[in-house]
Amino acid sequence: MIKRLLTIPKKRLLKKILGYDEIYTVALRKCNEKTLPQGNTEVPFVPIKYSRKYWYADPILFSYKGKEYLFVEEFDRNTSKGQLAVAEVLDSPKDMEFRTVISEPYHMSFPMVFEWNEKIFMIPETSENYSINIYQAVDFPYKWKCISCIKTEKKYVDSVVLEKNNRNLTLLTSEVCDGNPLKVRFKKIVIDIDKLKIIIPDIKFNKAQIYNLIDRNAGPIVKIDNHEILSTQESTCIDYGVSLAFRQTTETSAIISKYGIKDIIIDDLEKRNMVGIHTYSKTDKYEVIDVRYLKFSPLLQYRKLLK
Repeated sequence: MIKRLLTIPKKRLLKKILGYDEIYTVALRKCNEKTLPQGNTEVPFVPIKYSRKYWYADPILFSYKGKEYLFVEEFDRNTSKGQLAVAEVLDSPKDMEFRTVISEPYHMSFPMVFEWNEKIFMIPETSENYSINIYQAVDFPYKWKCISCIKTEKKYVDSVVLEKNNRNLTLLTSEVCDGNPLKVRFKKIVIDIDKLKIIIPDIKFNKAQIYNLIDRNAGPIVKIDNHEILSTQESTCIDYGVSLAFRQTTETSAIISKYGIKDIIIDDLEKRNMVGIHTYSKTDKYEVIDVRYLKFSPLLQYRKLLK
């Protein structure tokens, strides 16, 4: 924390001292002829409203029975702890209302929702608990039960589904470096459906397996023009989640497109206050991102600094 404060850009540091808090917001838009990975940066995203108590991040879209649902991390600004919430997607994003669906004693984020063997599951990030939790929908989208809490020795963050079959589920996750939480490396994890147990195969996702600032997922793998697109987030040595990068296949590190805050238009948000973007998700109808920015909230900011 001290290192980051000493190296943070001077203008941002001054704003923080003056009472600006770093918060996230989720922004949505309808899919056009081209999506963000294909270079559509002209159509603005519309931000979803947040409350004094919560802001939202890590948006994951999921289609179900003709409706679109948006799952998010719901971050409590008073306790600094995340839980999971969902809202039905509306044509007017500002009218969407979120409802809390899962809360644990520890921080939760990145609600990866997927269908598997004709059932709906969720694997959120629960690295603070050193676990990979699997939840099953009892009454989608509002009621879930935890069917497994698999303890891990390392912290694994932002897991996405890589492969599915009747027996196993393969996740692409990111293992966090013990000495530097900004640095990660990709890891494949296989979960046995019967034993609900992790099997870590010998095959590496990339050859080097070096901790770095770019091997962290930014959302589910999506199909565009018959290609699988993996979205990843990039950090810097002092800052988390500053830009999005897209890769055409899941087995290569070659980046086909990359976007930072200067490339994205968000209605009602000034670019000078935007400092990061780190999640992307899409369905056939919508695409969504989140953005980190500075908001004048002196009471919350000073309370956070004191804490």
